[in-house]
Amino acid sequence: MDEDEIIALCQRERIVDPSGQNDIARHLRYMLNPSYFNKTPAARYLEVCQSLDRARNLINELNLESDRVLDDGPFAELREKGYTRRELLALGHLYVARKCRET
Repeated sequence: MDEDEIIALCQRERIVDPSGQNDIARHLRYMLNPSYFNKTPAARYLEVCQSLDRARNLINELNLESDRVLDDGPFAELREKGYTRRELLALGHLYVARKCRET
């Protein structure tokens, strides 16, 4: 769905901004703005950090939303499109490393 289709769906289904501070259209426009949300798959962050050769990784993990927020119906549809449950639940990436000495 594009942005307008998502907004129309939210209005039809009476889906609101969880914070209650903004109308859903404003919330979605912010959320989908590529200046704030780069749409890079969460797993890619893990891969890139794992491949760094001048750092010793101490923590390289995804922070995940509770599994309860993802209903089986929508997940089944998204799984068919190639999304993993872990990818859909990823909220952020935590990376801590120690720089290796150059030789």
